[in-house]
Amino acid sequence: MNIKGIAWAGVKTGKFDEVVSFFKNVLNLEPWIEVEDLVTFRMPNGDLMEILGPAMAPELNTLKGPKIDFYVDDVDAAVQELVAKGYQIEGTIYRDDSQNWANFIAPDGNLYGLTNLFAHPLSKSAAGKILFYGPHEEYGFLGNWYPAPIFLRGKIWPTSEHYYQAQKFSGTKYEEICRRLPSPREAFELSRRPDVPVDPSWDERKLAVMKEAVKAKFTQNPELGERLTGTGNSELIENSPVDDYWGIGADGKGSNMLGKILMELREAFKGN
Repeated sequence: MNIKGIAWAGVKTGKFDEVVSFFKNVLNLEPWIEVEDLVTFRMPNGDLMEILGPAMAPELNTLKGPKIDFYVDDVDAAVQELVAKGYQIEGTIYRDDSQNWANFIAPDGNLYGLTNLFAHPLSKSAAGKILFYGPHEEYGFLGNWYPAPIFLRGKIWPTSEHYYQAQKFSGTKYEEICRRLPSPREAFELSRRPDVPVDPSWDERKLAVMKEAVKAKFTQNPELGERLTGTGNSELIENSPVDDYWGIGADGKGSNMLGKILMELREAFKGN
C-alpha cells in the first residue's frame, strides 16, 4: 500500500471553543472553514485538521483521540489490499465530490481512514494545477488576504482584500473604516454586516474592481509579480470551499474567477 502522507486529521471534543481557540491563538493557524460546531484548518502543505463539536461526525463518537486519514492515490485498491491482509473496513467506501474514503479499525482499537482527498496537492486531479486559499499556504501570495499593500485612489490599502471590500461602500464613511481595519478578515466581515449598506450596483462593478486590485498588487509589489510569472503554465485555482464565484466552491465546480484573473495577468506579464 503506497501511503503518501496524512491528508486529514480530526478530533471530536466537548471543549470545542477551547480547542479551536488553542489552534487559532496558540498554534497561529488560520481557519479554512468555520461553521457551527466545525472548524477546518488547512496546513501549508495541503493537509487538513478539523475540530468537531459534540453534534458533528457520529463516526467519531467512540474515538480515544484524533482520527487520522492517510492519503492514497486509489482508495479502492488500498481497501482491497487491507482486506487481503485480514482487516475489514468500517461501513463502506464513501464517495462525494471532494474525495473517496474508507474507515478501518487498527489493532489499537481506534478508527483510521484512507482517502484520496481531491483538493490535496498530492492528488492526481491536482496535476498541472496550483491550488491556493489561505495566506499562510505555499501559494498563499496569490490570494487577496496576503499582506501586500497597494496604492489606489490616492491611498495605501493594507491588502487587496481591504480595497476590494471597501469599494462596496465607495464614497461613504465605511470605505475609510474598512481601509483602516487591522486585518483582511475584519474587512471581509464588515461587508457582511446587515447594518452596513452595500452599493446596489456592486454585482455589476465587482469584477472590474477585483481586476484593478489584483493588477495593483502584482505590479506594485514586483517580487510578487515575479512569483506569479514563476507559476509557469499551471492552472491557478482559488480552492475556496465557500465561494463558487471567485473560487471553486465546496463541489469544485465553481467559476474560479480570481484564478482566471491571475492567469490573465500572468500572460500579460509574459508579453512584456
